[in-house]
Amino acid sequence: MAAKIAFRTLVAGAIVVTVNDRVFDAHVVTGNSMAPALSPDYNLAGRRDAILVRKGDFRSETADSTRATRLTLQRGDVVAFWKPHDPESMSVKRVVGLPGDVVWRDMRRVGSEAEAGKRFGMGPQAPAVHVPPGHVFVEGDNWRDSFDSHDFGPIPSGLITGRAVGIIWPPSRAGSVPSRIGKDASRTVIVPGVAELPAHWH
Repeated sequence: MAAKIAFRTLVAGAIVVTVNDRVFDAHVVTGNSMAPALSPDYNLAGRRDAILVRKGDFRSETADSTRATRLTLQRGDVVAFWKPHDPESMSVKRVVGLPGDVVWRDMRRVGSEAEAGKRFGMGPQAPAVHVPPGHVFVEGDNWRDSFDSHDFGPIPSGLITGRAVGIIWPPSRAGSVPSRIGKDASRTVIVPGVAELPAHWH
């Protein structure tokens, strides 16, 4: 009997590990950069939402040798990704620009063109960004407190670990991930699918 219980426990554990490694993962949203859609009470009460993330391969159009699940990203999707400026930490933001899009940045987030990019030792940044192939432009819903592509530029899709499919904690907030909330959440303007920036934008 004990052997059967041990075997079933081992099998269940293996299934959980496999699902967690290949299909789903849980991610806790720290900070209020995605408020009020996610973790709206973080500043007031320290409460954090936990989201369920569907894992997948966002790096190419064809499955690689590991046969990772290929997921298509859309504008408005909330994704978890490794921070390009801090590769040992993860972040959660909303996709607003896809490859080929031109993103007119919300300059409230970074200040003047001369100030944009200072945190990374870069020179003045143009107000319009062309999202290159294999990249996406991400931003937090809370423009007052978000460190995102307005600061570090479009991120390689290979840094994305998965797309959020729902809130799983706390129970009172369990359900689908809300769309962007608040009419003043963003002044970012997206021009879809422009192949090249006009010369005077460079």
